[in-house]
Amino acid sequence: MRNEIQELRDIINILKDMMPEDCAEILQEKFDILLKDIKEKGLDEVIKDWYKDSDVEVILES
Repeated sequence: MRNEIQELRDIINILKDMMPEDCAEILQEKFDILLKDIKEKGLDEVIKDWYKDSDVEVILES
């Protein structure tokens, strides 16, 4: 799971660099919440929760 979290952190850092400073702060706050959820529930469950109210079919492969 550590590699997955580091990959997410890298993606967030790239997005932060592309956004105005005030948006980057909000992005960091949301990432911190997401990271907490991943630690508590696991990545698969967080992804399922994110898409549960959409028409997207989530298929997770190991």
